[in-house]
Amino acid sequence: MGVWWLAAAWADDADPSPVVEDPPSEDVVERTLAEQQAALEDLQQQLAELQVATERKPPITLTWEGHLRIRGQAYDRLWATDGDRLAAFTTQRLWLRPRFDLLQDAAHLWVEVRALDDVVFGDAGGVTTPLDPAEPTATGIDGSDVPVTVGRVWTEVRLPIGLLRAGRQPSVWGMGLLVASGDSFDQPFGESRWPSTSDRIQLEVRPLGLLSDALGREDREIPLTASIAVDRLVEDPLGLLPSGDPIPREPGWWADSDDDLARLLYVLAYDGRGVRALGTEGDLSAGVWVEQRLQRDTDTHLLLVDAAGRALLHHVLVEGELFRMGGDTGGDTAAMLGWGARGGVVLDHAKLLLEAGGASGDADPGDDELRAASLHPDHNVGLLIYEEVLAATSAAVGRPSNGAVLSSRYVFPTAHWMPARGVELLGGFLMAWPDQADGILFQCRPTDPGGCDTPPLLRASEGPIGWEIDGGLKVRWAEDHLSWTLEGGYAQVTDRVPLRAAGLDPSGRVTTVQSRLGWHF
Repeated sequence: MGVWWLAAAWADDADPSPVVEDPPSEDVVERTLAEQQAALEDLQQQLAELQVATERKPPITLTWEGHLRIRGQAYDRLWATDGDRLAAFTTQRLWLRPRFDLLQDAAHLWVEVRALDDVVFGDAGGVTTPLDPAEPTATGIDGSDVPVTVGRVWTEVRLPIGLLRAGRQPSVWGMGLLVASGDSFDQPFGESRWPSTSDRIQLEVRPLGLLSDALGREDREIPLTASIAVDRLVEDPLGLLPSGDPIPREPGWWADSDDDLARLLYVLAYDGRGVRALGTEGDLSAGVWVEQRLQRDTDTHLLLVDAAGRALLHHVLVEGELFRMGGDTGGDTAAMLGWGARGGVVLDHAKLLLEAGGASGDADPGDDELRAASLHPDHNVGLLIYEEVLAATSAAVGRPSNGAVLSSRYVFPTAHWMPARGVELLGGFLMAWPDQADGILFQCRPTDPGGCDTPPLLRASEGPIGWEIDGGLKVRWAEDHLSWTLEGGYAQVTDRVPLRAAGLDPSGRVTTVQSRLGWHF
């Protein structure tokens, strides 16, 4: 019996009855597809995050600014000499300005390095011989050695309320009559050589934007900014030892603030680019620069106010700048004035512009009123009268202008033609007059408003300072990174200027040809 039972059990295992399963329901299929879709989307998200992480820029990026400039200058009849009347030299300048950007726009840091700044080509310190030429030195135009320097270092940090600037930084305003950055190539003629630099802490805000945020309204992004800044010049005049070397500073010299000059700056500016006005799109800008200068030692309380504006609409350009400085300093009263205006037609391939400007003069430099003013040296007007002749004569009488418009008025029309992209032909005519003849920088004549009581041999017979005609060719290529200019001028200077006292050619007829090769970073 046991055998039969085992056989029956074996038969049941060997031939089981078929089992019929129920087909999967629609809910199970939909759930499976949903799970697969979710897994696919999760994988796609991971791939996208990996790609973003791969393409993400580092927190600090580096870009380069700056330029290399090589300029040759030749003059005929500039200096009084018994030999060759032709004087020629070449100078060079390298400015490198790396800019570090933190998280693109959170903060920026500039470090400006200057090398061979207006160093003369080929000067070897007077030791060169034909048989054994020496290495060139770093000698500037004035004959002194030019070191490699860090000219500026400053940072901009974006705050919730505005922009904070701190450090040794450039100053830029208006037409450049008061301050100029000194690093541009946008002069009609000549070069920028005198950068305006200040040790400054400045806060810039958009007042209308802050007001909109406070009221919970939409910010219309109106380009109106207000700034307040503090500059400080820590002075410590040094005496000289019998050897001519300066007396060493005493410990804690920086703690004496009586001779420090503090400058408080307040600026309100509107800078509209591409705005709609008078039925067209153009540029509108205007602003006021107010500066206080304070110094305890000299009982200095000066107030400088500068108003500037610019409009370019319907191909018509109108711009101007006016500044006045008044107050007391060292027992004297200051009342200085400077102004400039420019207007004309600006087309795609041509420009016709008329510029006029001036700086107040002082007919009596010996009194207690300071009226003699000058514009910024980098506001170039022509190539010869201001840049060379008056720069030399003003230095000879102890009032170096560095080529600026000083105690005079001028008219300077220019014409520009751009026949092709990157090519510009231009010409200009300059006429200049003294504002007030002081008998030192400008010789007086009997018909002047203040008269003339100098000896007859020192009197001028002409009214103007002189006239000058300039022309030039400017070429840019390689996406404007490379440039070349060729320019020249002829000036006739009158006996208003004491040419002999400065060692200049007494004929007053000066010619120049100049050329520049530039590399723009």
